Amino acid sequence: MLLGQVRLGGTLARMPLSRPIGHRLHEQHASDLALSRCVPTLAAHEVPEHCHVEPQFVLVERGRYASAAQGATEDGAPLLVFNPPGTVHADCFAASQTLGEARFVSLDLGFGLWGRLSQSLVLPPEPLALGGAVAQRMLGQALALAGSTDCTPLDLDGLVAELTAEVAGDFERRQGRPPRWLLQCRDALRDDALYTVGRSGLCQLAGELGVHPVYLARAFRRHFRCSPGEFARSSRLHRAAALLSRSRRSLVDVALDCGFFDQAHLARSFRAGFGMTPGDYRLRAGGSSR
Repeated sequence: MLLGQVRLGGTLARMPLSRPIGHRLHEQHASDLALSRCVPTLAAHEVPEHCHVEPQFVLVERGRYASAAQGATEDGAPLLVFNPPGTVHADCFAASQTLGEARFVSLDLGFGLWGRLSQSLVLPPEPLALGGAVAQRMLGQALALAGSTDCTPLDLDGLVAELTAEVAGDFERRQGRPPRWLLQCRDALRDDALYTVGRSGLCQLAGELGVHPVYLARAFRRHFRCSPGEFARSSRLHRAAALLSRSRRSLVDVALDCGFFDQAHLARSFRAGFGMTPGDYRLRAGGSSR
């Protein structure tokens, strides 16, 4: 399980937890992906509020799990929790739960894989939990891979793709499928820095899509739970994080390629979004086992 950051006094400080969140029983790794089956090692009162920079899926196998994710209950396993990039929470097993009897599976994703999976899907910007048959089926697949001696990267990629599809499908059922023009708007904001750095970006984009700027802004927030500008900034940061983790390109090149004015602009935005500098993130990503 990748350690996040701890929030202190309203700000994020990158610091390790005093003890690991879970003891790994099994683990599998592929490029940009780590799967771990664990026994929890921190009691509820020992889990601080912390931030997961990268996206994460948690599958609760056994035990009562307390989560702030939408749709979560403490009815017990199985439970599937999706934490999008930047999630700040203090999710943990319930105070009444005996830790040695609990089990969970964690899947931590890098931004490169996440970008490919989320390209054509509408995913929740906030934590989401699913239970019932969906959680049971996905847990069974995760456990089979966690303990397998011949698990392949294709198997792991397939599992994460299915998890992502389940979360996206549930979110769309709750929110309604966005109209085609709004998906085109999202793709334009994700791929083109012109709309975010130009003075009339929103009006220009609305004109190209044939809608009023006010209507575009309202529809965007309704379906994606954020403004067009917030989405574009988040997309730039995710692209930068993916480049930092899988390449040795200079910070200047990463900044310019991802739509930032310069390296200083990237550094300020990265610290505001993830609580660490681009250099710190690169060291962390390079030091992981994925």
